Amino acid sequence: MNEQPAPTAASTSRMLRIMFFAFLGHMLLVMVLAEYLQKEEDPRPIDELYYAMAAVTVLEVIVTLFFRTKLDQTYTALTQNPEDKSALMERNRWHIFLFAFSESIVLMGFVLRFLATPLAYCVPFYVGGVLLLLLSAPRKLD
Repeated sequence: MNEQPAPTAASTSRMLRIMFFAFLGHMLLVMVLAEYLQKEEDPRPIDELYYAMAAVTVLEVIVTLFFRTKLDQTYTALTQNPEDKSALMERNRWHIFLFAFSESIVLMGFVLRFLATPLAYCVPFYVGGVLLLLLSAPRKLD
């Protein structure tokens, strides 16, 4: 039988960097696609959907910043023992969780843009999602 080697700090860090750049690339693709597929902007005032998505985004930012402290705890544990398998897997889980939350914010901006919302109202979603992704970028283990 062919057994998988145990994950190491180097291999999981490499995997997280690949995922980080994949998420970042997808975010940029979504933003470009939103402009390419964009319909004529709707002159109507912003409706409840925009405010609901903005409220969800604010909650996601708060949750992301809270759970980032959990990620910091795993980095602290890994500083003491870089080959701690459970800490490595927990770090991976938190990064993926934070990447997904960042992506969902950009996707809300995409949906709004697709629904003919003016670009000025969608940009905060794009910028917020990308900034959250950059904030949760994988760090080197000391």
